[in-house]
Amino acid sequence: MQFSGCITASLWLTKARSESMYSSITVANFFIAKGLKEKIPLTPMKLLKLIYLAHGWYLGNHEKPLIYDEIQAWRHGPVIPVIYHAVEHIGPNPLKTYIRSPYRAGREELLPDDIQRFLNRVWENYRDWSSSELSHLTHRVGAPWDQARQKHPNVQHDVPLPNESIQAYYARESGDITAA
Repeated sequence: MQFSGCITASLWLTKARSESMYSSITVANFFIAKGLKEKIPLTPMKLLKLIYLAHGWYLGNHEKPLIYDEIQAWRHGPVIPVIYHAVEHIGPNPLKTYIRSPYRAGREELLPDDIQRFLNRVWENYRDWSSSELSHLTHRVGAPWDQARQKHPNVQHDVPLPNESIQAYYARESGDITAA
C-alpha cells in the first residue's frame, strides 16, 4: 500500500489497530526477544519466515490477519518488505537488536495476552528449525508463495501475496498451531 502522506498513514494505522492487526515489526521484535532470551540465533531469513508462518496460521485459524503489513512473493520466498528492508544490512548473520519502527515514534505497540500465547506457540513449533527448513516449508508446491510465483515467474519482487490465498491454504492444513 502506498501512503500519500503522514495523515493517510496515520488513518490507515488507526484503522488497522481497530481491526486487531499488528505491525510486522512488533511481531518481529517478539520473536527477536525470544531468540535473544533463549540464545537461539535468529537470522533475517528465519525471522521473515516466522512472521509469515505466524500470519498464515493466524489467518487459517482465526479468519483474520495477524499483521497489517503487505506480504509479497519474491523470487526466493514470501517477504514482508518492511521487515526485509529493516534487516537486509545484517545479511545472513543473527539479529542482535530489536527493529525500530519508523511509524511509531518511540511508542511500543503492545500485544494482548492471547496474541502473545499464539506467538509463543508458533515459536515453540519452529524455533529449532533452520532458515533453510523454514524456507522449504513456505515453498511447498501448492502453497501461496508457489501459486503466486507460478502466475508471475519472471517478476523479481512486488508480486502480492493476498491474505485470501494465505488464509485458504492454512485453513486447509491439518492441525491447529495453537493446539496443545
